Amino acid sequence: MFNNAGIEICGNVTHCGIGDWNLMMGVNLRSVIWGHAAHKVMVPQGSGYIVNTASKVKKDIMTKPAIGADISPSGFSLKQYQKELSAARDRVLKDSQVVKTAHGPIEYSTAGEGLPVLYIHGAGGGHDMGQLFARQMGDGFLWICPSRFGYLRTPIPADASFESQADAYAGLLDYLNIEKAVIIGLSVGGPSALLFALRHPNRCSALVLHSAISKTMTKRPISDWFYNTIFSSDFIFWFLSNCFKNTLFKKFGVAPVVLKSLTQNERRWAEEALHIFHPASKRHPGIRNDQKATISDKQYDLDRIDLPTLILHALDDILVGYEFAEYAHAHIPDSELITFSSGGHMLLGRHDQYREAIVRFLKKHL
Repeated sequence: MFNNAGIEICGNVTHCGIGDWNLMMGVNLRSVIWGHAAHKVMVPQGSGYIVNTASKVKKDIMTKPAIGADISPSGFSLKQYQKELSAARDRVLKDSQVVKTAHGPIEYSTAGEGLPVLYIHGAGGGHDMGQLFARQMGDGFLWICPSRFGYLRTPIPADASFESQADAYAGLLDYLNIEKAVIIGLSVGGPSALLFALRHPNRCSALVLHSAISKTMTKRPISDWFYNTIFSSDFIFWFLSNCFKNTLFKKFGVAPVVLKSLTQNERRWAEEALHIFHPASKRHPGIRNDQKATISDKQYDLDRIDLPTLILHALDDILVGYEFAEYAHAHIPDSELITFSSGGHMLLGRHDQYREAIVRFLKKHL
């Protein structure tokens, strides 16, 4: 997709029209991306907004606010986009490495010292998402954060099932000469974490499910087109994460009331979590693979899990509903369920309780 200056601003978008964007984002993106004035968006003077570019990128001031818009004060410019994208590409390469295991190549990063813990990221993540959450936990842990199939530098193998992903975690432990590890599965990282506990119980010392998917689906939700679109283009995701933060948070399972309740430090962490998805296009193949892998008529044999299991979930998670936590708790013998009244998918504002619950659980069982 190109704007009318001939500048490529996103990849091939074939599954959504302008009307769909309007419905999902509450703003006419024709005016945002192409500079058409159907519903102009309020941005500050000097923001470098890209509009009406017949032959060049120029500054302009939009004056009529669009319903539902939550444009950030900084606005955006093509130069800023290129700078931030370059920084994101450098960041994801900085502390990780790709190694060959018996189950194929896998990217991972590590941090800390102590009890080995595999942190399995959710949709749109990578090893860097694991590290972001791991930093909340403090000392005493060796965090092992892989990038799942299709994310960042981990390729998609011929067998890209969650079962194969679980086997890849065992292969990574072999490479690191680690006998056993706790495994934490976040969101769609949940299925492969569950399968690691089922397929490699002698390598798994405990299981933690954080806002996790715990059962298969017979069909995918219609909202998949939205995530496929925003992650298919670095520009689209960058634009939305800078100019429509609150809207994007809602799409990622965090209600507006949760955002309003956050302290300044919590809000800063939340925004860092939002920007951890850059560069988005390097994560899109993983998202598509996850969507395929969750489709099955066969459920996981959760009743066979014979390991200490902790389940953490918020009632107001609008991305992975609370019923997934109830299902896991009902089917995993002797599992412990901790329910948060609020916090959304990312358990925002609950990080102290989140950390204390996991530390207490691990000290009790290990």
